[in-house]
Amino acid sequence: MTEFLAAMSEIGSGTKVRGVISRSAERLVNSRLRDDKIDLDSLPFYAWDLLEGFPERYKAPLFSTHRTPAAPILTSRGCPGKCIFCFSGCHNTLSTYSSEYIIRLLKHLQTHYGIREFMIHDDNFVMFKNNLIELLSMLISENLEMSWSCNARVDMVDENVLALMAKAGCWQISYGIETGNQKIMQVLEKNITREKVAHAISISRKAGIRTVGYFMIGHFGETPETIEETIRFACSIGLDDFRMSFFTPLPGTKAALLATQYGTFENDWSKMNLFAPVFTPVGMDKEQLLAGQKRALRKFFFRLSVVWSFLKMVRNPFLAIRGAYLFAIYVMKRNG
Repeated sequence: MTEFLAAMSEIGSGTKVRGVISRSAERLVNSRLRDDKIDLDSLPFYAWDLLEGFPERYKAPLFSTHRTPAAPILTSRGCPGKCIFCFSGCHNTLSTYSSEYIIRLLKHLQTHYGIREFMIHDDNFVMFKNNLIELLSMLISENLEMSWSCNARVDMVDENVLALMAKAGCWQISYGIETGNQKIMQVLEKNITREKVAHAISISRKAGIRTVGYFMIGHFGETPETIEETIRFACSIGLDDFRMSFFTPLPGTKAALLATQYGTFENDWSKMNLFAPVFTPVGMDKEQLLAGQKRALRKFFFRLSVVWSFLKMVRNPFLAIRGAYLFAIYVMKRNG
């Protein structure tokens, strides 16, 4: 940012800074991607003081935290994965804050804002293994008494790391699984297998960490049969929680370049919210996708084991009942 501001002080020189796209008349000028690694420790803490009423006015979604007040943080940028639906190009390099910086940040949140839980929103929290082990050891030794959750890839966790994460206060981990069909996993270039998914869920639960599976519906090559396969898979691997959005070929991704080869793509940025289908695979229509999503949600959540696991998390009965009522209305709205 400093480099950009300095360049902009010279008229017309902004495009000399790599990583900037500017407009010249009717033409977009791309100054090339940056390839230098970001020194994240040189950045100041987030300006939480600018958020009026923080943290009381910023409520986390129901069942997403163990304790409040809670705050989201980032400990790294980028992901080594090359999934075709994710614009990993926005982070041309992988960067992480040092474990010391993260501990200072957490102590700041705890001291100045009374934060008792933090939600790590990194694309892949476990990718810097040495820094991860150091951070977990510091969390244990510092005894901050803060609980936390994170995101990770199923092929980058093991029993030792998960046990250490649990000891350091991790209560929930979310995995991007996307589908239960192995062929579609390969099309998505996720570089994982159904067996790796099941193993990661199993060892996470063994460590005492709750698991969330993120799925999508309407992939390249999706059919009614692959949707049912995904539903069966999600319900069979021991997940505690389940999310299903719609496969969306976002601008700048490989999926956006391939979309018209696999189906009908409504390339309208304003509609790309992941909660409504803009891509329809060959042989299917939007109504089938909508019905499939709701059928998946019903089959996963309307099971006694899952209902009981959520009941054990209830802190505010009124909000829980209201949320359950609205969820039931949504998933029962259409036949599927």
